[in-house]
Amino acid sequence: MILYKYVPPERIDVLRGGLIAFSPPWLFNDPFEAKPVFPSDAPEAIALFEEYRPERATLTKEEESALQARIDAIQQAHGARRIMLEQAARSVGVLSLSEKRDCALMWAHYTAQHTGFVIGFDTAHPAWVESGRLNGAPGEPTKVNYSADRPTPATMTDVTPDHIWYIKSKEWTYEHEWRVTRWIGRAAKTVKNPAGDDVPLHEFPREAVREVILGQRADSVLEGDILQLVTKRPYRDVTVLRAELDRRAFKFNIVPR
Repeated sequence: MILYKYVPPERIDVLRGGLIAFSPPWLFNDPFEAKPVFPSDAPEAIALFEEYRPERATLTKEEESALQARIDAIQQAHGARRIMLEQAARSVGVLSLSEKRDCALMWAHYTAQHTGFVIGFDTAHPAWVESGRLNGAPGEPTKVNYSADRPTPATMTDVTPDHIWYIKSKEWTYEHEWRVTRWIGRAAKTVKNPAGDDVPLHEFPREAVREVILGQRADSVLEGDILQLVTKRPYRDVTVLRAELDRRAFKFNIVPR
């Protein structure tokens, strides 16, 4: 399966250097990223409290203290796991890819108004698969699920990677997103974005690049630079295409340049 990354023209440095950003979720344009609704209290502690509620007035001081100690221990474990999960979420960078290479909204939002380009990665290529085996989570790329409701695990022990990284609002359905994750601490390089935030860059197998699609407004300088790069090793058999306006419908046709 080929998955696509939309980028502005200055991101030709991705093709030039073989490094691509795995952005921390807090830098994404969606403020709900990596923020499931964790339960404020441990359901087990609440259940224990309710179990003993009818008879608490009859408990001895020692029994009351023992019960409260059990509840406090459960709550502390709950809080510790929440902190651990929040720290883990901040330790992972995400590469967002799309099934679609002709999405007008994504061309507008992510390629500097159609002046950039799209990179098509063959995620079944042996080099891509091996890179994922060595550096990523099993089974990735992972398809994003879209929902009207925020993920709300019943308990902290029920929290899965899906709750944190792979569920988004239905408002984003048009992106047809798949995700790849990497540990931020294992980045090959870290750069600063214009706002001064650290952005981790990870290597990708350049031989897994199958397509580069120029935006409808991409200029000849960008086209020439891309051709010069992808016609040489380590790139192999890369098809360079261009997005063109359809004559009848509000859509783009992806055609040979």
